[in-house]
Amino acid sequence: MPSKTETSKAGRDLSPFHWPNRRTTDGPYRNHHVGPPISPIGTGEIAALTEELIALAQPTVEYEWLQTIPGLGKATIIELLSEIGGFVQYQDPRQLIQLAGLTLKEHSSGQHKGQKRISKRGRKRLRALVFRVMMPLIRHNEAFRTLHDYYTTRPVNPLRKKQSIVVLCSKLLKVLYAVCVKQQAFDGERMMQDIFSPSQAQAV
Repeated sequence: MPSKTETSKAGRDLSPFHWPNRRTTDGPYRNHHVGPPISPIGTGEIAALTEELIALAQPTVEYEWLQTIPGLGKATIIELLSEIGGFVQYQDPRQLIQLAGLTLKEHSSGQHKGQKRISKRGRKRLRALVFRVMMPLIRHNEAFRTLHDYYTTRPVNPLRKKQSIVVLCSKLLKVLYAVCVKQQAFDGERMMQDIFSPSQAQAV
């Protein structure tokens, strides 16, 4: 085996001063960093960067309207804006649902026919973020909690909890779009009118 100062059979200089300072893309050392060690970012640095991003986003109109949604924290709003960008660039909220890979498609096989699953063809990070956001929303947002309870306990075609969360994730993207594009504060009663009559929504 040649030493580090010798050359390989292919004639490549194996001296450490000639090793590429990057991740290799082929061979046995694929995805192995051969340059200087990368220092991990500390918790304090992440918190400082998050505060800087919040300070930059706070003057924007979209940040202001997204804050009207109970259950969405400042850091979460920053993450959503970084993944989605400006909402005005989209013509329809269904584009956001497609972007997140939450579009439903029918999945049929020998044992399972007519089942629908999400496409997962969009941005994986956005989809994971929306799923992560949904659990606090169900706990702290009365409208989303009511819808989740309804979907999982309705007498006809009740959904499993995971199915309900998928439906609510798409619902959240529609709400985000409406709040930002129409520049209207979040209205839980209006959102629940999709499944209840106006009188029922008020009663709930």
